Amino acid sequence: MLLTGLAAYLAGILLIGCADSSGRTPAAADTAPVSTEGNRGPADVMGSRQDNSANGVEDEIPPPGELRDRVFAGESTERRAALELLVGASDGAEYFAVLAKLLLDDEAAPLADDALEVLVSMRPVRLLPQFLALVDSDSVAAPKVRSIILAAYEGKVVASATVELLRRKGAPAYAAWAPQLPLLAQSRSPVAVEFLVSQLSAADRGLKNDIKRALESLTGRSFTDDADWLKWWAENSQRPRERWLEDSIVETRRRLSGLAGEWLSTQLQSLRGTEKGEEEIVALMRRLLSGTDRELRRISLTKLAEMETSYAQKLRPDLVALVSQEYAEDVRLLALRVLAGVGDAATAGEIAVHMDDPRPGIRKAVAQTLGKLNYPESVAALMNSLSTDDAATLAAVVESLGRLKARQALPGITALLEKDLSTDALAAVVDAIGEIGERESEAAILSVKASLLAERRLRVSFANALGSIGSPAAAANLEPLLSDEFPDVRQAAVSAVGRLRATELLAKLVDLLENDQEAAVRRAAAVALGAMGSKDAVPALLRAAKESEAVGSDAWQAALQLAAGDPRALLDIAEHCSGSTSVNADVRRRTIGLLQELLGERAEAPLTAEQTNRARTLLAGVLIDGGEDGEAIAVLEKLRGNGGMTEWSESALLAAYGRTRQYKKAVALCDDMIARAKPGSVRYWNLRINKVSLMLDASELEQGNAAIAALLAEPGLPEDLKQKVAQLGQRCLEKMAALRAEREAQRVKIHAALNQMQSTEAGAAKKATAEILGMGRDAVPFLLEIIENKETQYYAVVSQLLEGITGLKRPLTAASTTTELDEAVRVWQDWWKESK
Repeated sequence: MLLTGLAAYLAGILLIGCADSSGRTPAAADTAPVSTEGNRGPADVMGSRQDNSANGVEDEIPPPGELRDRVFAGESTERRAALELLVGASDGAEYFAVLAKLLLDDEAAPLADDALEVLVSMRPVRLLPQFLALVDSDSVAAPKVRSIILAAYEGKVVASATVELLRRKGAPAYAAWAPQLPLLAQSRSPVAVEFLVSQLSAADRGLKNDIKRALESLTGRSFTDDADWLKWWAENSQRPRERWLEDSIVETRRRLSGLAGEWLSTQLQSLRGTEKGEEEIVALMRRLLSGTDRELRRISLTKLAEMETSYAQKLRPDLVALVSQEYAEDVRLLALRVLAGVGDAATAGEIAVHMDDPRPGIRKAVAQTLGKLNYPESVAALMNSLSTDDAATLAAVVESLGRLKARQALPGITALLEKDLSTDALAAVVDAIGEIGERESEAAILSVKASLLAERRLRVSFANALGSIGSPAAAANLEPLLSDEFPDVRQAAVSAVGRLRATELLAKLVDLLENDQEAAVRRAAAVALGAMGSKDAVPALLRAAKESEAVGSDAWQAALQLAAGDPRALLDIAEHCSGSTSVNADVRRRTIGLLQELLGERAEAPLTAEQTNRARTLLAGVLIDGGEDGEAIAVLEKLRGNGGMTEWSESALLAAYGRTRQYKKAVALCDDMIARAKPGSVRYWNLRINKVSLMLDASELEQGNAAIAALLAEPGLPEDLKQKVAQLGQRCLEKMAALRAEREAQRVKIHAALNQMQSTEAGAAKKATAEILGMGRDAVPFLLEIIENKETQYYAVVSQLLEGITGLKRPLTAASTTTELDEAVRVWQDWWKESK
């Protein structure tokens, strides 16, 4: 049913603007008489009674309820007859209500397709005003109604009825016009174009923009000025409709494809959640792939390519059949793309026969697909096609043999070097020889004629192949390519030198790293230097890392690669890395990993105490640069325990404590640093100010206020720092005022909730309890305040709430003794202070 509905819907929309159900051309359709309410046209049908003039009997139309029962309970023939009667009688409000429910109510969804089919066949024009009234209302079903109108009625009829409705509404007003514009936009009728162009000058700005969007959809044209639309219509209004309609047909098809794609996505999503979801999805896809609609096959294959390969494996016979029988080349290519992911020998054998297909595009796609199916059948079929005369197919065949590393195909591939091939095919041959990477192919590569190497593309392939084969003679042949005029050739040659580890060309690579104009070449040089293993390149790599953001990441990685296993080199590089803006996340993670290995129990060489402290300091710095304060604190605390702290590391630990809100630790460390600082020094005063700031961050406002007053009273405090302390004082006062207001609001809120807890309404009491418990530890001081204020009526519920928050049970009642109250308050206060 769903498939039927989608097909009917798409067919209905395609019908509009192309041909009506009787096969009329659009031009003919435009000349058909148009019916309006009260006047029947040739497309109209029965009134409220059925006139059987052949026998002279006028039959009564059954009541709406009876018709509805026939539709829901009858067999298909009886249902069809009932639906026709219902549509014919729908100028009556009660009958139309039944029809609307069938079409719009989700409960009647299984019958909506049948009702829509009857509407499409009967086209009762007199129902249009009623449908338009639904579109014009605030009904949530308005978009669905628009779809029904477009599916059931031809474009000229829709446009004429809608234009008549809008003319009755008077001057263009956004609220009145906006619901109808989508209908005009999709009607594909010149009537709509003429009307909308004529209304541009009278519309306000917002409506004018919507009208222009509707015109763009209708015509495929886009103009900013009203005058341009008027001019275009004056020039094109007399042209055959099909001519200017062609401009928008591509857009129409795109929208229909999007509709079908959305529908399929919805179906797949709903089926995934069912018990037999996978089985039902396979069945749905099989129906779509074997259906008559090419567009649905294409959309299904596109969706299948995005899904798990298990679905394609189950549909493998259907996909193979598509490759064999499908007439549309784009669909066959999609089927081959999906089959490439299935990957079994049977698939390779079944699609290999299409290497003889007369269409070059298919042969090329088959060759590419076989290259992804690593089976003997693939290699045999590809080798049999090495004699093809089509350059594109040959290039795909050779490329796939190289990807499969088909050593047995090497003689046939190298023999192609003697033929007069296109540049692309010859480049594919050289690439494939390099991919296969056999040493005996070196002579063939080196025999490539110098005249052929005049082609830039071939020089790139030549360099790549030499790097893959790795022969002793390769470096000498690569050296000239390092100075090639084209950057992609230099880049390929640099990468090949790195793979060969040709240290005799180290100086040339360093020169390219530092001086080449192309960032891609410099990056390739950095990577190649890292692969060559010579620590002599480290200084140049560090310079490049710091001086060039484009090369920085690759240069850092290469330097770290060279430093692995060498503690001194690694620490030097980590020191350069710490604080550098050119270090990205990957480099930072790599540096952290190497430093952790260096400090770990399994380190290859034990570090001296000095090296250990330096490594921890650098590790903490890199962690902080990456925002990993928690791990940095652990490293710095270990460093502090070993007595290896420096002024930088102490300051870093203090800042990390502050960022992670570990204020107790921060204040304690600050006190320790103040005790060791020289009284009256700038560091001494800054540490004391820092401590006050930490106290304010920790909301220790009373203590902070006292510390601020003490600082301002100090005779030696420099004038510039007094201003800083005064600003802290202002901040403290503002926070104290805000805190008082916040506490008062919480106090009122808690009292209101406590009163609700004593309510006889169970739901209200439960909600109030959850509200207070949701405050957590923040509610504790206010609850304790109630006990201290002797508000005895709340003792029982307050003690229960405090138990729920703290986990400490101290039941209280209005009759509790002073000793019991004091003990309970002390226990809960201790918990609260400890939890701060």
